[in-house]
Amino acid sequence: MSTKKTELKVTINCEKCKTEVLKAVAKLTGVDSVAVTADEGTVTVVGTVDPVCVITAIRKTGKFSEITSVGPPKKPDPEPDLPEPCPSLPACCVDSVAVTADKGTVTVVGTVDPVCVITAIRKTGKFSEITSVGPPKKPDPPKPDPPKPCPPLPACCKQCQLVGVSYVTYDSAPCSIL
Repeated sequence: MSTKKTELKVTINCEKCKTEVLKAVAKLTGVDSVAVTADEGTVTVVGTVDPVCVITAIRKTGKFSEITSVGPPKKPDPEPDLPEPCPSLPACCVDSVAVTADKGTVTVVGTVDPVCVITAIRKTGKFSEITSVGPPKKPDPPKPDPPKPCPPLPACCKQCQLVGVSYVTYDSAPCSIL
């Protein structure tokens, strides 16, 4: 059986509904990943699981669901072709090499001479120039996530009621509660 991506439309009203749907689908055999988007009311399932089994599991939780689409999963982006290591660069002096294809840059970290790196790249027929030389940059400390607003609570259920209390004073007689 081949891997497929199944998208479903599900009525999700609160966080509890979202959790129930997620748990029900995650228990199925053949599920590789599950994504629930409560705002849009969609569930995306990737795996070899039968879409009818997914619908059945969701409907057992008491939620209405329907299949929006079934198809092959999105293929991951191919990694850019990395240049092969040049034999003229000593491997003991290179700690890491990072290629950024969209920027057209190669970052070499280590104790290797920058001129040797440029010479090795130019031997492959590519134009290259040194943009910076120095100690490697330290990674930025992770920024704390801003606090997320609390999700709105669902409407009040019929089990709770609003009780009104009032206090009225009388000028002529003292108030007493028996």
